[in-house]
Amino acid sequence: MPDGTRKPRSAEDTAPPPADGSAEQGRESEAAVQRSLLSSIIELSSSAIFAKDLAGRYVVANAACADIFGLPASSLIGRTDAELVPPDTAKAFRSTDELAISTGCVQELTESALIGKELHSCLIRKAPWRDGSGAIVGSVGISRDITATVLAEEEVARQKDRLERLVDILQHPAETTQEFLDFALGQAIALTDSSIGYIYRYDESSREFVLNTWSKGVMEACSVRNPSTRYELDRTGIWGDAVRERRAVVVNDFSAPDNRKKGYPECHVPLKRFMTVPVLRDGAIVGVVGLANKAEDYDSGDVLQVSLLMDVVWKVTEQKENEARIRELLEEKELLLKEVHHRVKNTLNTVISLLSLQSAGLTDEAATSALLDMESRVRSMSVLYDKLYRSASFDSVSTGEYLPAMVDEILAVFPARVRLTVEKRIEDFPLGVDKVQPLGILIGELLTNAMKYAFAGRSEGTILVSAERSCASAAITVEDDGVGLPEGIDFKNSTGFGLSLVASLAAQMRGSLRIERGGGTRITLEFPV
Repeated sequence: MPDGTRKPRSAEDTAPPPADGSAEQGRESEAAVQRSLLSSIIELSSSAIFAKDLAGRYVVANAACADIFGLPASSLIGRTDAELVPPDTAKAFRSTDELAISTGCVQELTESALIGKELHSCLIRKAPWRDGSGAIVGSVGISRDITATVLAEEEVARQKDRLERLVDILQHPAETTQEFLDFALGQAIALTDSSIGYIYRYDESSREFVLNTWSKGVMEACSVRNPSTRYELDRTGIWGDAVRERRAVVVNDFSAPDNRKKGYPECHVPLKRFMTVPVLRDGAIVGVVGLANKAEDYDSGDVLQVSLLMDVVWKVTEQKENEARIRELLEEKELLLKEVHHRVKNTLNTVISLLSLQSAGLTDEAATSALLDMESRVRSMSVLYDKLYRSASFDSVSTGEYLPAMVDEILAVFPARVRLTVEKRIEDFPLGVDKVQPLGILIGELLTNAMKYAFAGRSEGTILVSAERSCASAAITVEDDGVGLPEGIDFKNSTGFGLSLVASLAAQMRGSLRIERGGGTRITLEFPV
């Protein structure tokens, strides 16, 4: 291009090369950008970030750090911890600062501090703060508030403790309700870190408290003369408010004036902190639990723990009391049944005596035989009632105890006309009263029949009575070596009362009869058991 048309140079085209000063300015500008970026990151962090000089004065503090103290960040700069927190907390903060400075190493620790009225738990990393030459000029730190995590862990621990104590309560082998509630109160005291406690039962109909249990050591520390165990609601003080207000009542400064303290007698065991919780069942207040003198304040967590604990305790208490009442009723029933069996047995013995006297005065053989038959039947029932009277159970009888005694009683009715050998092969097994009663009369009829007819014209004889059980059935056999039962006589076509009664009793027991002849008579009864 010709010189006349050449475009003139701009200032940049004609400017000299940059000098060293401009390069320095560029580096400073870049550093400023870096500082601004770092400042923004620090400010946006949810963790508390701070720096202190060697004197412990805050030089840097972000918003998260200022929030811990409840102050704007600008209010922290130039101030020490001693100006912001209680002395003990400030001393602890300063100690860890100095540890990072003196060791020149990063320190990681957990600190708990009372900031204002709240206790904060923080996970902190502190390190020495060095200048460009590497000299330590203070400390820097990053702190993350883990209060929520710590509280959650503590709550989990409390829940675990409560569940373990519930298991201990449910598995506690208490013989009485009183002993069970004593143990439960001890668990409630331990769960809340209390020193003393009580459990009162409450009756809404009479509006009256009845003391169930005090914790150990209370009465020794209490110098009230003749302390009552019953209190009317209207005469109670603050501890009755749990019923009047139907909610838990907590007092963490018992020394403070309070008009509700009526009913708190002089010389009562000293109280510092106090909590009382009502126990409700189906909407009705059935008791109150009081706990006192925890080292720290009672809170809603204590109320919840005790409420849940005592809800389970009261359910178990009611169950134990119901079981105890049932046992009492059963004992009363058993006593009544024993008395009934005893009276029946005595009455039967009277009947036996009358029958024996009557038969001894008769000369008519048929009448005497009839009375002896009746006496043997009554004796079988008398033996049964005697065994029931002496038995621990009224719904069954041991065959090993009942049948041998019953056989002896029946055979004793008859005069010693023959030299009799009696064999008893009786297995011992329980038999329900519904089976035993007809069985006793049935065996009595068979023995009576044998004694009357089997040994006619003989001077000696043998009778065998056996009883055995197999699975769901039993077999009873009465056997003699007498003259034998005539062929034409059986249980279906007998005209005699005795054999007809045997058949009827066997049917009542849903059993079957079998007669075997030859060398005497063998009659077997099989029936379900």
